[in-house]
Amino acid sequence: MDEYGLSEAVYAHAMKRAMEALRKVLETRLNDHGIEELKCPPLLVQHYTPVSCRIQQWILEHALLLVPACALLLGCIFTLLKFRRRYYLSVKAEQIYNEACDVLEEKAVSARSMTSEHEPWVVASLLRDHLLSPKERKDPMLWKKVEQLVQEDSRLERYPKMVKGECKVVWEWQVEGSLSSAGKRKKAKEIRLASGQHTDLSPQRKNWPWKAKEPVKC
Repeated sequence: MDEYGLSEAVYAHAMKRAMEALRKVLETRLNDHGIEELKCPPLLVQHYTPVSCRIQQWILEHALLLVPACALLLGCIFTLLKFRRRYYLSVKAEQIYNEACDVLEEKAVSARSMTSEHEPWVVASLLRDHLLSPKERKDPMLWKKVEQLVQEDSRLERYPKMVKGECKVVWEWQVEGSLSSAGKRKKAKEIRLASGQHTDLSPQRKNWPWKAKEPVKC
C-alpha cells in the first residue's frame, strides 16, 4: 500500500477480488481452528517438495517391487559370502594341513635319526597354536577342516596319550623313509642352491645339504 500509494479501501477491494478468483481456481478446506485455507496445487507442491520427501514417496509407491528385489539382493549377497567363506576355509585348511604334514614328517625323521628321548609325535593342540595365528584360532571351523584332512590321511595317526599327567590327542607321521611333496621341493631347492654356491663341498655334503629342522617340543 505504501509503495503504490493505495488506500485501505482500494487494497481491501483488490484483496477481496483476488480471494474470489483464487477460490474459483483452488480448493478450500477448514483447518483445526475453523479457518478457511486454500489448498496448494499438486504441481506447485511437487516443485517445492524436499528431496527426502520425494524419495520416501517413491519408495512407498514402489514398495511391492522393492521388497522382493531387496530380499533377492540380500539372498545373493549372503550366498556369495557363504561360498567365499567356504572357499577360504578350504584353501586355508589345505595350506595349514600341508604345513602340519611337513612338521610331523620332519619330527618323525628327526626322532628316528636321533636318540630315543625325542618323541615322533606332536600334541595336536600345540601344533594348532604353532601353525595358526591368534586371529585364526578364533575361527573353530578352520581347525576342524584341518582335522578332517588329517583324519582322511592314512599316513597320519591320531591317538590319545598321557602328556605331563594330562590326556592329549597326539598326531604322528607313520610313513618311514619318505618325504612329502613340500619336503621334496624344499630339499631339491636347497640342493640346487648348495651346488651352485658351494662347489668345494665334499661328495657326502653335496648329496645331503638339507638339514632337518629341530623337532617340535611338546
